[in-house]
Amino acid sequence: LSLIFVFVVEVVVLGGDIFSNNPNPYQIKPTISYILSGFEILVILWSIMLIFKNIKYISGKIFFSFLLTTIFLIILVIAYYISSLIIFTL
Repeated sequence: LSLIFVFVVEVVVLGGDIFSNNPNPYQIKPTISYILSGFEILVILWSIMLIFKNIKYISGKIFFSFLLTTIFLIILVIAYYISSLIIFTL
């Protein structure tokens, strides 16, 4: 849902500048860029909470759900880091 709503708003507000690093979108429209980044962080935190609650509901164990959610986040961060290395070196 974040991709559908937040990304579309970012593209409408920031235009093609969202994909460039020269100049940075935070330099062009700093207030709007920080607001949209904050909203993205809130959506990510909401998704993490939903993952935790779903695993807790399925397993019924808090420690197991915390452990699986942490492992999932570590894998997600590693995948994001590796993909950013691949994308920005092309």
